[in-house]
Amino acid sequence: MIKHILAEEDLTFRNKFVQDFKHILMAIPDFMGGIASLDHQPLLLAGLNEEFGVTSEEIFNFFRNQVASNLFNDLIQSKKPKKLLVVRSFINYLPKIFTASWLPIINPATQQVVAIMINVNRLEVCNMSSIFAQFYKYGKTNVQSLDSVNLNLTNREKQVIFFFMLNFSSQDIADLIAKIENKTLSKNSIDQMFTQQLCPKFGVYNRKALYTKLQDLGYDRLIPHNVLQDGFILDISDYLVFG
Repeated sequence: MIKHILAEEDLTFRNKFVQDFKHILMAIPDFMGGIASLDHQPLLLAGLNEEFGVTSEEIFNFFRNQVASNLFNDLIQSKKPKKLLVVRSFINYLPKIFTASWLPIINPATQQVVAIMINVNRLEVCNMSSIFAQFYKYGKTNVQSLDSVNLNLTNREKQVIFFFMLNFSSQDIADLIAKIENKTLSKNSIDQMFTQQLCPKFGVYNRKALYTKLQDLGYDRLIPHNVLQDGFILDISDYLVFG
């Protein structure tokens, strides 16, 4: 990690900014995020634990990994905002998907970046193509709950369904799960799960029919926590994100 030392003028400006922003937060109680020092230390945290069910420090610590550190340093050098897509299963095992906007706080007198403001927003994930397909195909105007179909799926089956709905092959699925869990998994074991477990459970005889059945039942909205445990951070500064 690069060590950043602020000049006294910049440090004074930063401290005053943090104190002033505390007063601003009283007028925007729904704000989630905070202010970080250039060395990744939290200077101000707000609203994260209430929204995500975990401590603000836990979310903040997640931004200290190598990918985030590189993006952090790039922001300081470029003085340009960053927007990140964050996927993470925290200590309470509930997967969280959110965007985090990082904004450089610049002292106008010196033009130096003195801190980073972090604004976090939960990302509501929704498959619009599936919703439209259900409407045009069946005239459905409501989204069916997955709870209405109780098939007692195992964690592994949910994991395989998730990647299957993303159109990955058996080999791809085996490789991805092996990478996530740091273990060996064969293509044959995935093939057997389709033929011996998933197709019989859903009452179909081939993968094409299984895909259609899963889509009709809304399983393209399934995001199991065991594919998100380690999580990831993507730089989406140049992308338009639909929530």
